[in-house]
Amino acid sequence: MKMFKSLIRMSGTRLAAALVGAAALAGAGAATAQEYPNRSISLIVGFAAGGATDAVARVIGQAMSTRLNVPVVIDNKPGAAGIPAIQTLRGAPQDGYTLLLGSGGMLSQGPGFRRDLPYDPLVDFVPVSGVAKVSGVLVARSELPVTNVRELVAYAKANPGNTTYSSSGVGTANQLSIELLAYKTGTKFLHIPYKSDTQSASEIMAGRIDFSIMTASVAIPLVQSGKMKAFAVTSPKRIAAIPNVPSLSEAGLPGLDALEPFTFYGIVGAAGLPPAVVQKLNAAISDALADPGVVARFATLGFDPTPPAAPEQFGAFMRSELTKWRDLSANVKIDFK
Repeated sequence: MKMFKSLIRMSGTRLAAALVGAAALAGAGAATAQEYPNRSISLIVGFAAGGATDAVARVIGQAMSTRLNVPVVIDNKPGAAGIPAIQTLRGAPQDGYTLLLGSGGMLSQGPGFRRDLPYDPLVDFVPVSGVAKVSGVLVARSELPVTNVRELVAYAKANPGNTTYSSSGVGTANQLSIELLAYKTGTKFLHIPYKSDTQSASEIMAGRIDFSIMTASVAIPLVQSGKMKAFAVTSPKRIAAIPNVPSLSEAGLPGLDALEPFTFYGIVGAAGLPPAVVQKLNAAISDALADPGVVARFATLGFDPTPPAAPEQFGAFMRSELTKWRDLSANVKIDFK
């Protein structure tokens, strides 16, 4: 009996110690959330410096840095449809110090078409905040003997498989949007992938590629300077910076409203990111997106800073976009090899 009572007392002591330890850990977790962030944050970008995604990252990164009082360092990891960037995020601690600026191609379009990607955006990511919606511009080399979308389609049909288009990588918004255009118009184009919109634009200006759809931030200055010509914008309305370029809805070709938005940007963390950290990051980003200076900077880049911003809303937006592209993948086949 004495031995039994001793065991009970020992168990109680250990239980009390365990409870004290658990309380200490809980307190440490709360303190960590309160102290976050206390060092620099890495914002991974799956594209090369100088492109549209990089431009978004630098604007929102600087705004976040100002509000969180820590440096936000841009980490460019281009290529392979964003997979190296995603793998970097997944391999990092789930503490909010490594984030990803995801594009529509990485978060919805690519996964919507591919079943071989090593990630599921709805499982492997925690939505933090939407950042921007982006219009695309259908541009072409200056010497291409067409002046609008209808003529481009006719030209491609007269030169089947020989009308080339460039993209910033296999599975990106450029490629998927043009393949959708091809499907809707019964046309075949030849895809030439690069690592960024900047490289893609250089090839068009050099006359080695016929056309592309690229983000407005890259396309507008080149169109304004006469280095390439534009046939349409993918937004429902015309863009003020290039008011003479019609929207795709004005092109008179049915079904192209599915190209809106051309792409979008949002910040995500790896699965397991603490909710308190998500909320702190979201508050900083939401405040940044309401800043007139950030809004004006985005406007010059052709970005619309009005996506669903709350984590739950951005997550629902990601799901709806993923569903849209999965539905389209039943008819639009992409060779990802």
